[in-house]
Amino acid sequence: MDNFNDDGDYDNDGDYDNDGDNDNNVAGSSQQPNHPYGNPYLMAAAVAGTIYAENYLNKQPCRTSALTGHQWMLELQHGNATRIYENFRMDRDVFYQLCNLLETNYELQSGKKVGVQQQVAIFLFIVGQHANNRNAQERFQLSGETISKYFHSVLKACVKMSMDWVKPWQRNGVHPYVKNSRKYYPHFKNCIGAIDGTHIKAHVEAEYLPRFIGRKGYATQNILAVCDFDMCFTFCLPGWEGSAHDTRIFWDTIRNPNNNFPYPEGDEYYLVDSGYPNTKGYLAPYKGERYHLAQFDHRPPQTAHEKFNKTHSSLRSVIERSFGVWKARWPFMKDIPCNYNFACQRQLVCATMAIHNFIRRTNLRDIPFDSYDKHIEYVPVDEEAVVGEDRHGHPVRNDDYEMDSRRYEILMSISQGNNY
Repeated sequence: MDNFNDDGDYDNDGDYDNDGDNDNNVAGSSQQPNHPYGNPYLMAAAVAGTIYAENYLNKQPCRTSALTGHQWMLELQHGNATRIYENFRMDRDVFYQLCNLLETNYELQSGKKVGVQQQVAIFLFIVGQHANNRNAQERFQLSGETISKYFHSVLKACVKMSMDWVKPWQRNGVHPYVKNSRKYYPHFKNCIGAIDGTHIKAHVEAEYLPRFIGRKGYATQNILAVCDFDMCFTFCLPGWEGSAHDTRIFWDTIRNPNNNFPYPEGDEYYLVDSGYPNTKGYLAPYKGERYHLAQFDHRPPQTAHEKFNKTHSSLRSVIERSFGVWKARWPFMKDIPCNYNFACQRQLVCATMAIHNFIRRTNLRDIPFDSYDKHIEYVPVDEEAVVGEDRHGHPVRNDDYEMDSRRYEILMSISQGNNY
């Protein structure tokens, strides 16, 4: 028989308590209110523990393809040579020569599980296919950290390589490209190459962004480069702000001995466009006259000055074609992802130009080079038909009397020869 107390509770059996208290509670203890799903703090801890276990303790492996990066490399090595070119943007023999050079001369070392060839393949796959880290993870079946590690190892080696490979090659007299052309010889017999700048997209911190936004309307780095008539880069200086004037970059470069600029010697000179001064060692066109090749498409040269300008522009286009080959081979360089800091963006310019030169000097038969060799008067889409001003609308007035005289002599030679 159940007994009630005065409060209407069951007695010491503890079966019922009208005011919700349990008579067996210890005096002085704090009682937490009941939660429909239990203690919320314990619930949150349990969920967090479950997520951690799934992601870090019991996670399912992601890169589990039977075709590992090493096995894929072996497949390429013994397969059709076209596959090496399609993936790494160079012939198979050139690829293995590059790997050997980086290992022998520029301190690229094999890892515990990733050899030199696979490291170089990772780098070339990314810059040649415009691939991101995840694409490379899937292709080589490696973690993102491993991909990043070896990408930067190869980049470091290629930057060292650029010190030896982005510089003038040994010259023996007049270059055959000039000497074998009635259009250029003997008028430009002392010309050793061309100078110009090019822009590629840049990603910089917000505080520096306005300085890098120039005529293209978005942030770029302005790269000053020199090339010879083999379409090899003999000098490059990346990292200038996109808003910097060509003339300013030019004077700063040649006046700073720390840049190791390959100065012309004696009567030698480089060709420059109308954005640069006509000064000793640097031959510019006549300003105030038609100059760019596209301007002569519908009307041939009418004056001696225009004849000179057209021939000058035609020969100087070698720098435009060099930029064209470089950007076509390495599409990654046109829009480097924002997760690469600016120092790395600059290094990539030097590294890819070094490989560009290596390919040209190692293997004169190459698809991109051959395609641009066929278009000896290549004019880029973004070349501006503005004569007498630099690319930012600032008049250039730094002509040198000696170089003016030499330019006039060449003008007379071209006019008398009628080869334009």
